[in-house]
Amino acid sequence: MRAAALRGESLQHVDTRVDNLLIEHDGTVRIIDWPWASIGCGWFDALGYLIDARMRGEPIDTDALLGQHPVFANAREENITAVLAGLAGHFLDKARRPAPPFMPSLRKFQRAEGLTALTWACERVERAPRTK
Repeated sequence: MRAAALRGESLQHVDTRVDNLLIEHDGTVRIIDWPWASIGCGWFDALGYLIDARMRGEPIDTDALLGQHPVFANAREENITAVLAGLAGHFLDKARRPAPPFMPSLRKFQRAEGLTALTWACERVERAPRTK
């Protein structure tokens, strides 16, 4: 993964997925459970959420969101793909380990997230213009 792609000055949750979001009656979204908080690029959490949305089969066009949502305005295409590939490797490596006794479904979840990120990264590589 291109570590430089993750540099920035934005607060990051680093684990944005549906079970870490609370939606208030007025539509306000609150992000909860912050054990991995860090500082980095402003689009990492949004990309992580899109991986989760794809894994859950949400009816959204994640590629269109990458091109249209302002949070991704400064994200380079190759960096997004590199981060997807890096996250795929991270999740798939974690999924090979024994499950902790208090979280028996964790490794299955990590495998699903990893395969989703890998599939998306491969789709992006296939569509990318070829350079000589």
